[in-house]
Amino acid sequence: MKAKRLSDIGTLTATAAHDLRDRLGAIIMAASNIKRKAKNPHLDPHLLTIDKKVRESNEIISGLLSQVLLPKKKRVAAPRAHDQAPA
Repeated sequence: MKAKRLSDIGTLTATAAHDLRDRLGAIIMAASNIKRKAKNPHLDPHLLTIDKKVRESNEIISGLLSQVLLPKKKRVAAPRAHDQAPA
């Protein structure tokens, strides 16, 4: 039961990380498009802040994933229901 719960937490974390990174990617693309189209040096400090905060957010996500998910080599398969002895 504990292995299943840990597996579910890992799956939830990976799904949330993927969804957050999708949104962060869209933010970076939008900022890049603004910089390219606006060509306004007054926007540069703000665009740099956006870039910095997106990178920091990605680092937080990576840190969270490294704490919750084990590398594939170290993963242990959760016992399946039919592998467990009847209670």
